[in-house]
Amino acid sequence: MAFFDRFPKNMSSRDRTVRIIVGIAFLLLAITNNVGFFGLFGQVLVGLIGAALLASAWLQFCFLYTILGRDGDGDGDGTSPPEDDDSRFQG
Repeated sequence: MAFFDRFPKNMSSRDRTVRIIVGIAFLLLAITNNVGFFGLFGQVLVGLIGAALLASAWLQFCFLYTILGRDGDGDGDGTSPPEDDDSRFQG
């Protein structure tokens, strides 16, 4: 697990869910050859994009977010809150 500890979690659970759904859809499009543009190149490209989306959702880390200085939860600290953090609902 030491390899995966290098990646700070910078993705919200909503962002992960969207990436999983879109990644699976892209992989299914590539596998079933329903891409419809650029032939084999388009099929491979859509498959790679789908695989990258699934990998980033699995790691909970987006490389582009670090380049752009953005985090998934929008608080600017570069980390996502724990899933069971209810402090925002307490008065």
